[in-house]
Amino acid sequence: MKRTLIAVLTVAALTGFATLSFAQKAQSPKSNMESVKGEIVSVDASNNQVTIKETGSNTQKTVSVEPKAISTLKVGEQVRAKVKSGSTKAESIKVVTPKKGKK
Repeated sequence: MKRTLIAVLTVAALTGFATLSFAQKAQSPKSNMESVKGEIVSVDASNNQVTIKETGSNTQKTVSVEPKAISTLKVGEQVRAKVKSGSTKAESIKVVTPKKGKK
């Protein structure tokens, strides 16, 4: 009886450890995305690029956008771009309206 109990507990423990080792959290596609928020300071339609001055800092980032999106973007607009980490190509770019403070 003791041998059976020990064998069952050993199998359960080994199964638990094996399950934990395979149950690593899969990286979601969004986890390697970077959000760039700020004001457009220049639009280069010939190269399909916009330069964004990030909100809260003096940092500027130049990102590549789709040709159909470049025609809708204007200097001075507030935007949010989703860019893959280590890349300059925007997966998406949206014009956002600044939130007004509560009165």
